[in-house]
Amino acid sequence: MNFAFLDPFNIGALNFEIFKTLSRLKRIDILAHISKMDLQRNLSINVAAEISQFDQFAPGWRHAVDLKQQQPTIRRDVMEYWRKSVASTGIATSEDTTLITGSKGQHLYWLLLAAKHDLAHKFWKVSSKKDQGTFDF
Repeated sequence: MNFAFLDPFNIGALNFEIFKTLSRLKRIDILAHISKMDLQRNLSINVAAEISQFDQFAPGWRHAVDLKQQQPTIRRDVMEYWRKSVASTGIATSEDTTLITGSKGQHLYWLLLAAKHDLAHKFWKVSSKKDQGTFDF
């Protein structure tokens, strides 16, 4: 069994090539930190740029996403395109994501499981529920 925790400093550092490389492993579970804050804050910059961070994150996204939509819809469509792209490598992304928020409720990032085996998704479905308790530091 192989496990990878991907914790990039921004969305562009979560290069899609990482998933293509990891997909070559027979057994792989990936817990990915996907910066919702970066996706929101820098959406207009990435849409306007000829080459953007989204190109590393989700190559080909410009052909799959209608950029004339409202920003929330563009963000949703970029994420959906990314999920489908990851699935095309043979690694399924979980529908159960955990949104991590700051102390004032600001959206920071999602934790998302991508795995080849259904058992990992069953474990994630249970462990990602909000009623599991909190860590107080």
